[in-house]
Amino acid sequence: MANISVGHPTCESGWTSPLRTLRRRYRWSLSQAAARARMDQSHLSKVERGLAGLSVETLARLADAYDLSDLARELAPFVRDCQ
Repeated sequence: MANISVGHPTCESGWTSPLRTLRRRYRWSLSQAAARARMDQSHLSKVERGLAGLSVETLARLADAYDLSDLARELAPFVRDCQ
């Protein structure tokens, strides 16, 4: 997977920028965010860097941790770009 800059995700790794942005907005460490989403910290780190993908289950846990309305709002522009 190619490296991408924050703010310019590709459709394949479009979760990177919004997830990192949300985590920073909430002022959570990577460890705190992973614990709240009930996922491995190293996996979340890889997702944020565009090195790993997300399952629907993991995305649902992240949506729960970050509040679905915030996540939906952050992802909307990227979802439209990938359609």
